[in-house]
Amino acid sequence: MTPSTPTVTPEDPGKDTPVPYNPVIPAKDQAAIVSYVDADNGNAEITNSGNLTGKAGDKIDYSTKATIADLENKGYVLVNDGFPADATFDNDDNTIQRFVVVLKHGTVPVTPENPGKPGEPINPNDPDGPKWPEGTDENSVKRTGTQTIHYVGAGDKTPSDDVQTFDFTRKMVVDKVTGKVVDGGSWNVTSHTFGYKDTPVIDGYHADKRNAGGSVVTPDDLNKTVTVTYKQNGKIVPVDPSGTPIPNVPTPTYPTDPTDPTKVVPDQPVPEVPGMTPSTPTVTPEDPGKDTPVPYNPVKNPDKVTTVEGKQIVHFVDGDNGNTPLRDPNTQTHEFKITNGVPDESSHTFTWVDVPVIPGYVAEVKSAGGKTVTPDTPLAEVTVVYHKVGKIVPVDPNGNPIPNVPTPSYTNDPTDPTKVVPNEPVPAITGKTPDKTSVTPVDPTKDTPVVYKNNEVPATSNSQKAVVNFIDVNTGKLIKTSGILSGRPGEDINKLYSSAEVIKQLEEAGYEVVYNAFDGDGVTKYFDNDDNTTQQFTVALKLKEKAKTPDPVVPAPETPAKEPEAPAEKVSRPEQPVKQNVSVPTPQKPVEKKTNNKKEVLPQTGADHNEAASILGAVATAIGMTSLIGAKRRKKDDK
Repeated sequence: MTPSTPTVTPEDPGKDTPVPYNPVIPAKDQAAIVSYVDADNGNAEITNSGNLTGKAGDKIDYSTKATIADLENKGYVLVNDGFPADATFDNDDNTIQRFVVVLKHGTVPVTPENPGKPGEPINPNDPDGPKWPEGTDENSVKRTGTQTIHYVGAGDKTPSDDVQTFDFTRKMVVDKVTGKVVDGGSWNVTSHTFGYKDTPVIDGYHADKRNAGGSVVTPDDLNKTVTVTYKQNGKIVPVDPSGTPIPNVPTPTYPTDPTDPTKVVPDQPVPEVPGMTPSTPTVTPEDPGKDTPVPYNPVKNPDKVTTVEGKQIVHFVDGDNGNTPLRDPNTQTHEFKITNGVPDESSHTFTWVDVPVIPGYVAEVKSAGGKTVTPDTPLAEVTVVYHKVGKIVPVDPNGNPIPNVPTPSYTNDPTDPTKVVPNEPVPAITGKTPDKTSVTPVDPTKDTPVVYKNNEVPATSNSQKAVVNFIDVNTGKLIKTSGILSGRPGEDINKLYSSAEVIKQLEEAGYEVVYNAFDGDGVTKYFDNDDNTTQQFTVALKLKEKAKTPDPVVPAPETPAKEPEAPAEKVSRPEQPVKQNVSVPTPQKPVEKKTNNKKEVLPQTGADHNEAASILGAVATAIGMTSLIGAKRRKKDDK
């Protein structure tokens, strides 16, 4: 029923309102259809849903999901689903509602990585569907061209084949619905030219090509082979004047040119044939594969000349370690010339060799060699034996080595390989006093025990003194001095003073350094703990040849460090030896330090009496030492 009015507004709220209703005429069934069309085939229908019926306004009970999935399995690709999920029947009795689902053909690429498989289904989910067409296999999308350089003729020296390859590739496209090729594609290149390969050089053979290759391949002509042939080189054949080969003589093969395998080396020397003279000294073959005969003529009474090498070898070995070599041997040679069995000299005497100084070792001899050799006994060998230098070994009053303290090795004498320097300073040990301040080893290979006693009174931070003197080794005169340097025991003297600037000034004045015992050896010098002596270090110099002798200059000393007014913090001397190459004499009795402010001052140095005495004492010591050095050098020069 359909009401005549949708609403009522009463005029009299106490009276009923009648509303007329009319019967509704039943609606007819409506029809709809969903059509699936092929966009790649003029929108021809592939399939449809069949007629769908229902009342006008009702929702159409249908889904395209299953049909689309089935068509996708057959190779189709959805373009547009024209059937909405909430579609309803219309109210038009005269037409059938039509919904269109548009699909197109799917395609698949055929590449070298994914070639076709002719005869098998394109779509694995549709075994009854289209098959891969012929001409889509791997050979249709990838072909490999090859150039092979083949070497022959050199026997077991023949090189292995050289193979080069190139891949031709292309991409095709196949329709998944029809199984037809829709794009045959094109090859990446239409042809490829291979490079050339230098022919390997094989001595004794020559090749017919200097290099080989350059082959051109195409997708339809893939394999090319180039052959390189080797042949043996010819020989130099000595023949007599009649052209007959001379028996039992060398017949050398031409050597192959190292820069060109097709040629041999020109100007090859002919072999020596005793008693014969060649017609030419060298041969340049015109054909590298043919022998070259060389005529030889007899020589009347030829001299037979030979040589013998005489040799003197001086070995330097460690006698404490199985005579292990310590350095390369010294070798001298001499050639004896022997003509028809007669030597040009009956013997030869080699020169003597100065035995080298090897740090940490002393040799048994200062020089070696001077051996005589003959043509019959041409080899003379000499062995110089070295032994390790001894050490300074701190011991307690009972003779037991003190643990965890320095045991410095003796310092090599730089002018004598058999000796060590005298007056080696003993190491400083905190809280202990040695029975001697220096050691002069009697046997440089034996350790020297030094007895240390415990200090009864702890060391105080007193001020110590040192001086660096620059001496002329030829005159013994003092050239310059550092003046007295002051510091506390164990302090680094090298941080307080450097000889570099003074040496530079003296070198500009014509001097050269002979020996620098202060900072020339790179070993740090420290203030000792001996109040009674001044540490002395000497720098020895001499005038260069033709240099003008300058007047000795003794400058005013550098201002010494002031004595501390109050006891300072105790400074422990590092437990390591202080290397001094100038002996410091120990006074017979302590030197009294003056307590008043008046000091006797020398007129030239400005140093007080005691300090000047230390400087002059160093001069006397340096004169004695430099005289010894000069005597050693004169002896060495005379030798």
